[in-house]
Amino acid sequence: MSCCPPTSLPPMPTTSAKESMLMGTTNVFFYDNPASDRCVLVFPDVFGVDSGRTKDNCIRLSALYKVVLIEMNAANDFPLAEQDTPWPWPVEWIRKLVLQVRIIKWARARPFDKLQPKIDHVVTYMKTHHNVAKFGAMGYCWGAWVVAKCSTLPDTPLACGISFHPSWRVEDVSTGWGKAAKLGDLIRVPQLVLSAGDDPAFVKPGNSVDMSLQSKPFESKLREFSTMTHGWVNRGDMTIPEVAQGVREAWDDEALPFLKLHLG
Repeated sequence: MSCCPPTSLPPMPTTSAKESMLMGTTNVFFYDNPASDRCVLVFPDVFGVDSGRTKDNCIRLSALYKVVLIEMNAANDFPLAEQDTPWPWPVEWIRKLVLQVRIIKWARARPFDKLQPKIDHVVTYMKTHHNVAKFGAMGYCWGAWVVAKCSTLPDTPLACGISFHPSWRVEDVSTGWGKAAKLGDLIRVPQLVLSAGDDPAFVKPGNSVDMSLQSKPFESKLREFSTMTHGWVNRGDMTIPEVAQGVREAWDDEALPFLKLHLG
């Protein structure tokens, strides 16, 4: 079992001249908006802060809010398939099995209770130094699981959370099989969950997460982009018109109005 579907889009590494800074002991990339006292915390996918359009999206979002992109995996050591490396075994399933074991080990080494202090440091810093009154969050892939977990905290700092092509299946690795589908039961704030066609059924409309969230005393929304592939929002090929349209709909039609509703 992997946190991401096997059909997911490949890594799309980018570069940026943006310099990081520390908030407490947490390394972040800060995109200020002096006119706003609202902040969006951004959690990257398994490929890190320089994955695809992650930083570009932070720049766009900073036209409306303060934005903090949190570096959750500074080592940038997510296990990748070594497709160009000769494999000593002739059986392809052995290659896949070994990779799955490495991915599970990677995920289990990063339980939420080890990640939460990073978030706490950022929240404290932004309240103290930038007078932030309200926080929202968005995450891509693995980062979407971080958003969901943060949204379950009894004293969560979040007013809302957004999951782009969510890898909530990490919860099965971290806390036990079947827990990912029940994660919605524990969530305490409104969620926007935007899934790709190849994402697990439980994060799509009409299934377990949706039913859990619809039973809450606040409004959430799930939408499936059935023709999109896991990773499309920040790693999809924008030269393909259908993908570009899917990105625009996820961002302009769903994410921004959701943040406007819950953050102002």
